[in-house]
Amino acid sequence: MRVLITSRSYVDTSSGLHEQLDILAEKVDLYVMMPKEYKRELKEYIVNESEFLNKKYKVFLMDLIFLKRDSALFYYKNMKAVLDKIKPDIIHIEEEPWTLFNYLLIKYSKQYNSKIIIFSWENIYQEFRFPLNYFEKYSIKNADYYLPGNEDAMEILIKKGWNKGVKVIPRYGINLNSFVRDESLRGKWNGFVIGFVGRLIHDKGLKYLFEAIRDFMDYTLVVIGGGPQEEEMRLLSKNLNVVFIKTINYKEMNRYISAFDVLVLPSITMPRWKEQFGHVLIEAMACGVPVIGSDSGEIPRVIGNAGLIFKEKDLFELKGCLLTLKNNSELYNRLVKSGHQRVKEFSCDNIVGCFYDVYTNLV
Repeated sequence: MRVLITSRSYVDTSSGLHEQLDILAEKVDLYVMMPKEYKRELKEYIVNESEFLNKKYKVFLMDLIFLKRDSALFYYKNMKAVLDKIKPDIIHIEEEPWTLFNYLLIKYSKQYNSKIIIFSWENIYQEFRFPLNYFEKYSIKNADYYLPGNEDAMEILIKKGWNKGVKVIPRYGINLNSFVRDESLRGKWNGFVIGFVGRLIHDKGLKYLFEAIRDFMDYTLVVIGGGPQEEEMRLLSKNLNVVFIKTINYKEMNRYISAFDVLVLPSITMPRWKEQFGHVLIEAMACGVPVIGSDSGEIPRVIGNAGLIFKEKDLFELKGCLLTLKNNSELYNRLVKSGHQRVKEFSCDNIVGCFYDVYTNLV
């Protein structure tokens, strides 16, 4: 079975995405199409072909063309030539359905009778103008299967006319063989160690965490990440015991998370965004660290019975969750065990298994 999978996110070769591709390549003849270069959030990625010399999958590094800067109007130069070479049985597209890229890839694929699978994160309903609405309708009409990353995304697809195969599967999981608890940094910070990992932007709700701990005693808040609001966040945390750490290598993340007593994801819903998954939650579960999350977007469904949930922006509830975990060792230990069990659902092996089941059913 020849499977072509494509996403701009694969330019980050240090992330867990490529660990998942390694597992998938054990099951199918895998081909990966991604940009040679891509500026994503705060970092510009330039991919070196030598990084893939020992991989079991074939990588096509493409020139990324934008008709309009940083928009959905993008495609890869010579993408038709890649399809001619592979003649894939399955094309697994990890881009939103309203992109020019999706439209062109689906259109080109018709001569090979490839089965089309599209992934979508989008969990806020919106109506698009031409040409994006045309691309979206074309994708919905011509795809064979959808893999939304959260429940809200599935409901939106159905509302927009999708009536074929669909299964909610997070885009990528966690490799439980490599992302494990590491005690090497335990004790690095004093008191009850509260952790936050994420972009430093208003959407992540960090300022509400600052307010919730303002009269705490014997604690350290460790903030890992960077972003456009970093300076503002540093000012808001004045007079609090907060340690800021710039974004670290993904392979080191388990060491830092394992040093936390609790991880908090206090995201807030914005007019055009709400939390689509919250990958750091399952990273903490894998490290044996209880989690607290707001009720924004997919967070409650990811946490399930493996953590505590508070109403977003509710300082009283958030503070209560923190105090509960700080003072109730029985609940704390129970959540650690629940997290270890729940994270298995989000393992790379499990997600790849779900992908493979969809592939085989389609062909």
